[in-house]
Amino acid sequence: MLLEIFDITLLKNIVSIFLVGFIIKIMDDIIDENHPEHLYKAALPYVILIFIISTIIEYKTTTGLFMASYIVGMYSDINDTLLTGLKGYQEAVIVAILGVIFLGRATFIFCLTVIIAVQLIDDVFDIELDKRLGHQNLAIKYGKVEIFILSLIFCILSLMLDPIKGLIVLCAVPIINILFNKLKGEILNCE
Repeated sequence: MLLEIFDITLLKNIVSIFLVGFIIKIMDDIIDENHPEHLYKAALPYVILIFIISTIIEYKTTTGLFMASYIVGMYSDINDTLLTGLKGYQEAVIVAILGVIFLGRATFIFCLTVIIAVQLIDDVFDIELDKRLGHQNLAIKYGKVEIFILSLIFCILSLMLDPIKGLIVLCAVPIINILFNKLKGEILNCE
């Protein structure tokens, strides 16, 4: 009985983390890239639907990962005034407080830690692309080796906080990137 419950919980975590990972990747792509506007409009209903499905499957981790990605993604806009009239750092603090209140401190800290790890790894791998596009990147600012070491520290911390979910997230990221880039290439080739 316990093994069956564990298997169901593990499957729910894997599916929900993969789904929210796709949502985060789509949102990141929409913000960072310059694709035709109609693709963004077409993606919106799917993004919302996939996010709803992921939260139905397992709401705490998926919501926490999305909120954490919002906070970490705020780095480049930290002092900008956003649509709400608040500065980026003010929105980030509000989202963090809401995450702790509604998801619990342990869940939210894990989500923030693993998303920071993923973002740092992404900055290391995207250093040349970001230089070419003029995007902000911590590896450009502080150095590739330094940010890689910091990413390893955050990977270890996330695995210490929640080994199973941490491993799922860290394994899901490269798979999501490969699938997303393949899918995006096919969509853009159909244009």
